[in-house]
Amino acid sequence: MAKDQNTEATEDEEAPKQTGVISVESNKSKRSVSFKKTFGANLDEATKLYSVDVVFKIFHQKAVIACQACVRGKLDKLKENGDPMFTEAEAIAAGQAYVPSAPRAGKTKTVDKAAELAQLVRDGKMSKENMALQIMEMHGL
Repeated sequence: MAKDQNTEATEDEEAPKQTGVISVESNKSKRSVSFKKTFGANLDEATKLYSVDVVFKIFHQKAVIACQACVRGKLDKLKENGDPMFTEAEAIAAGQAYVPSAPRAGKTKTVDKAAELAQLVRDGKMSKENMALQIMEMHGL
């Protein structure tokens, strides 16, 4: 069971240090709210707040979803003629090689995507024109 986040810490326990502001927007109703919520500043604090089982289950769910996204990225890529860019075996290999990592902030994802596209051009799996189109799409152009 999760511990009440609003209770005071005992002498043996340290109060959670990191309270973040969570903002939620509803595209459907065009409403938004913001509130403070504490999930803990590190693994130790998170497990004190929510238990080891809860923290592990959330990690496992996120890792599976990220691994699926890694594989889906391979399955989704098509050559200019519409043929798959990667085989199912290559997609499976990408999933098996996937290693969870901490999320990176900012535009790193866009930079990584551009580097991946450039590698596809170097490997002869994509034309420069197609790479340029995909980069323009990434930037909403």
